[in-house]
This record gives sequence, C-alpha cells and structure tokens, in this order.
Amino acid sequence: MSEFLTFNDSTEHSVGQKVAFKAPLAMTLVEIVNFSTNVAGTTGDTTFDIEINGASALSDYLAVVSGSTALYAPRTFALTEVAKGDIISVDVNQVATTEGFGFNLIISYIPSVNAETAATESGHDHRFGQPANDSELHDPN
Repeated sequence: MSEFLTFNDSTEHSVGQKVAFKAPLAMTLVEIVNFSTNVAGTTGDTTFDIEINGASALSDYLAVVSGSTALYAPRTFALTEVAKGDIISVDVNQVATTEGFGFNLIISYIPSVNAETAATESGHDHRFGQPANDSELHDPN
C-alpha cells in the first residue's frame, strides 16, 4: 500500500533554495503524484530537483515552463531507495527571470521491509533500539 510525502513551500524561488527533511523510515519512492508552483514565474523555465543525501533521485529535473504553475512533464525516479534518516530535499536549480513563488509536491512511497525485520527473521537480531510505532512516525508535534 502506498503512502505519501508532501512538501510545501511558500517563498520566492531562488537558485540553491532547498526544502529538506529527514526520512522517518526506510522507503521505496514510487512516483511524483503532483507537482505545482503557487505563482508562475515568467520569461524562462524554473527547474527543481529531488535529492537524497545530495544525490539527484530523478532521471531529469522537474521543469515548470514560463507562465505555468504545472509540471511540464512527469519525471521518473532514478534513485528510489531511502533509508531511515536520509535527507530528502527539493532544490531549485534554475529560476525564471521573474521568479515564481512556492511549490507543492506529493510523492508516493512504499515503506521498506527493513533490516531489523530481516535480521530477526533470520535469527540474527542486530537492532539498535526499538522501531518507532505508527503514532511516532506521524506525530505532527
């Protein structure tokens, strides 16, 4: 069953801008469900990249063309595996001459079968603490 990561930002786009968070669990990225900007940039495209620990996870950047707020074409993930604690970021790589504002991104993912479970099932338990329960993973505080 797929779950969803949501990134939202409301600031003016600038090259090098990053919105990042630490992955709360191991997962496999499936697809970009939605990507849009809040306000369109004009005179040139604005491009975004999704990175895992600084490495691009996409086969090509997310491009929003001049005057548009919607993704120009869907992109696939080249890097799909994310470990608990990895840093997932959305980076602005190129900005239209008149900058747009904000973005909304939804990525679907599947929680991974983690090493703790595999180690326990094989008879070797290498856990370094207890796995978080569902309420800890989704606690908004």
